Amino acid sequence: MDYNDIDRLIKLILVEYNRICNKWENFCPNVRINLKKKLVRDIRNDVGIFTYISSYRSFLSGSISTNQFNIPQVSNRVKAQNSLESKIQRYIDNKEEHGLSPINKCVNDLFGVRIVYSGTIDFLDFKNHIESQFDLKCIEALREGYKAIHIYFKKDNYSFPWELQVWEECNNHSNLISHHKYKQDYASWEREAEGGKT
Repeated sequence: MDYNDIDRLIKLILVEYNRICNKWENFCPNVRINLKKKLVRDIRNDVGIFTYISSYRSFLSGSISTNQFNIPQVSNRVKAQNSLESKIQRYIDNKEEHGLSPINKCVNDLFGVRIVYSGTIDFLDFKNHIESQFDLKCIEALREGYKAIHIYFKKDNYSFPWELQVWEECNNHSNLISHHKYKQDYASWEREAEGGKT
């Protein structure tokens, strides 16, 4: 199976990711937070952590252009601030975890890239390919009508991860519906947080 476009995209993301990591470290040299050791619930008790995460999100917005990667069927985005806040709150409210997840698990998609792949992907074959070629974490994401492969870029425990979503074209429609529902959920959360009605 030919994964050339995905391989080329991963190489481009790796270059950009390393560039942004270095730029962020120079931009914010005096703050180092271990995003694997710190837990999501720590955000509630330390406003500095939330400010740091939000600052990185804003930094990304000013550092990365839309349509960054010149490959057909590829899009990218920086996570919206209200979506970030909603996701953190969901992790804190989760009945099983109560915010005990590492922060880097929660904020693993502050920058996300998506490619819609025209062929069919055998997940295990693809996972082996990605791990052997690039040594990146690769998971199959399956939830409520959403089916994709997620690849994570992470320099170290002090660096924010990025996410690449690989969608098979046959799942494009149902994945878009799932994303739309997710956006409605966090818009509803935002209205409730502001004291409005859903």
